[in-house]
Amino acid sequence: MATGITDILKLENDQIRIEIAPAIGGRITSIYNKELNKEFLWHNKSFGLKQNKPGDDYDTNFWGGIDELLPNDIPEIIDGVSYPDHGELWCMPLEHTVSDNSIAVYGLLPLSGLFYRREAVLSQTKPAIELTYKIINQSGVQRHFLWKLHAALQIAKGDRLMSAAQKAKIVSQKVSRFVDTGEFL
Repeated sequence: MATGITDILKLENDQIRIEIAPAIGGRITSIYNKELNKEFLWHNKSFGLKQNKPGDDYDTNFWGGIDELLPNDIPEIIDGVSYPDHGELWCMPLEHTVSDNSIAVYGLLPLSGLFYRREAVLSQTKPAIELTYKIINQSGVQRHFLWKLHAALQIAKGDRLMSAAQKAKIVSQKVSRFVDTGEFL
């Protein structure tokens, strides 16, 4: 059963605020620039932030913000372990610690045996957030896994995505508004 999320941790300085929900995999729920008066993350306003259980469909429950997919994306069997849609992390409650300028979220993923830890450190002098990670295989056996950021950015007409990448490829035609023509510049 889904329940509302009330425990949102915040870090802020004069320029920026970040909010993190440890109860749902440490999802980053907000990155707000005070000087620009701009929220950088998209949120699905048709429903509230809630706790989902392993095995729930990710896409129909997608609220927004920044999730991390670990140890998989689509439901699949890896190394003999059957993993749910978008992995274990996105709906797992994590422990957390908070200091003056950092929030750490951490926990052991039960199916994979991977220990996950992310620390968000907020600069005290500029609008910058530094994320550091630790993933440790505590399962006792070899693990193959996918680890991927799933960021929902709030964009508007005229915004540009700048990247050093030379080529791109549509991963899934099913969810793209563009025709798959292979790699493109």
